[in-house]
Amino acid sequence: MKTYTYTMDVGRTWNCAAGDATCLINAITLANGSGNPEIIQLAAGIYTLPTLDSTNHGPLLPVIQGNITINGAGAQSTILRSNNRPQDTGITEFETFHVDEGATLQLTGLSMMEVGRSIRNKGVVTLQEVTVSDNQGVGPGIVNERKGTLTMQKTTVTKIADSFLGSFSGAPIQNDGHMDIMESVIKGNRSETVAAILNGSTAVMTVQRSTIADNQTFESGASGIKNFGYMELSRSLVQNNKGQGTPGIENRGEMLISRSVITGNESTEFGWDGGGIFNGGTGTLTISQTVIANNTATLRGGGLYNQSHLTLDRTIIAGNEAGE
Repeated sequence: MKTYTYTMDVGRTWNCAAGDATCLINAITLANGSGNPEIIQLAAGIYTLPTLDSTNHGPLLPVIQGNITINGAGAQSTILRSNNRPQDTGITEFETFHVDEGATLQLTGLSMMEVGRSIRNKGVVTLQEVTVSDNQGVGPGIVNERKGTLTMQKTTVTKIADSFLGSFSGAPIQNDGHMDIMESVIKGNRSETVAAILNGSTAVMTVQRSTIADNQTFESGASGIKNFGYMELSRSLVQNNKGQGTPGIENRGEMLISRSVITGNESTEFGWDGGGIFNGGTGTLTISQTVIANNTATLRGGGLYNQSHLTLDRTIIAGNEAGE
């Protein structure tokens, strides 16, 4: 017999035994209605979430409407996963956590694997030492909507949007609100158009001390970062991304890059300009104390191609190659 421990008093912890997904679902439901900040503690184990069908398209867990913290025992040992592979269920777009406007969710020390889109946020979300991996579907990964605020620290997003269904239109990380990424890794993701980070026209994003590497696109787009809004990238590495569009960074908004390294990014056979960085449209780009080296473009601007407003300060551009 499974044992559930729920405490309705503020400041107490609701404990779920190893792998007890029913406990997690019930605890979220009760926490939503308590009116207090609540904590759910997950023991180490694999938590298999509900299976979707023609009458249930998700989310996999109750919609977050309160102030909830979910703590795992570590990303290697506390894993949320599902059996909802799109090629089996025919359902290609679903999420695990849906956070409503006005709600707050903090996730610490856990992994989300094979769970479709991990998070759709309209409220406030904090990810601390979380891993998001092996998700499949349309736009799987993390979506932060216009009114959302999302913070990622020491978090890994990897192996998202494999191309088994053909192509995908969504980025592993898509921001239309306010997002801060710190000490995190976005690596080894695959998509049709944007394989790592898409920052929308209404969005504000900062990326600090993070790595964006080994991501790949299969159509025109950006394999590393595509920015339409406001973005600051500092003390970060953008490396070994590949794609038919801009493999490194494509900026069409306002972007500041400082103390970073953009290296080893490569456009494939049908690529275009700017192996490391492409600045186009009405984009405004400021680069300072940065190295742009050993990038490759099939057309022009192996390291950097500029069509708009550009400021360079104490920046090294060296060892890049272009086809024209």
